[in-house]
Amino acid sequence: MTWRVRLRRGLQVRAIAALAAAIAILPIAPAAQAEDRVVLLLPDPTIPNIVAFMPKWDRVRQWLASDQATANPALADWIGWAHSLAGRPYREKIEAIETRVNKAFAYRSDQELFGVRDYWELPPEVVGLGAADCDGFAVFKLWLAKLAGIPDGNLAMVVGTLSDTGRMHAVLFVAGNDHDDVLDSLQDGVVSDETYFAGFRPLVLLALDDIHIFVRRWARLR
Repeated sequence: MTWRVRLRRGLQVRAIAALAAAIAILPIAPAAQAEDRVVLLLPDPTIPNIVAFMPKWDRVRQWLASDQATANPALADWIGWAHSLAGRPYREKIEAIETRVNKAFAYRSDQELFGVRDYWELPPEVVGLGAADCDGFAVFKLWLAKLAGIPDGNLAMVVGTLSDTGRMHAVLFVAGNDHDDVLDSLQDGVVSDETYFAGFRPLVLLALDDIHIFVRRWARLR
């Protein structure tokens, strides 16, 4: 299966074309598909400023589509390693990525690294600093997963809040053939989506061709 969101029965959603046009990043799905595939949902005023994430995500998407994502000399070791995973089974790929990335880099806040509250690091910046915030970890793992041959449609970055602290956090969501998984910089290993999302409220799902905003009662990503 892919990560495409299946909203809970009875959840009412509305796509807002004006907001999408204003940010001019991604196309809106036809309204007829709203029950099955929602690109933008009406924002909940209690949710933090999700629109602010979108320019940052667009910068990530542009970098992933550029030559720098596959030919940057500073990333040669990581690129070669990710390509070496291409022939391995899905589970081995994501476990290898989760383990190596979490061990390779220190977790540091954006305030410590860049002097700002929120900044989404690109892989060259993560390697150069030897550290990253949660979004930097998620982007780095998504980049490696792409290089390792996991299809774009199976990968998404999810931003939300941790249920126990209310703290904003970002993770990588990966859809497998028969189950889905989460790669988190705060976890020792890969976690199943059902286990992870019991303690995490997703606010926005950022894929390479879609953006989903969750409103009212949020849905599991299955």
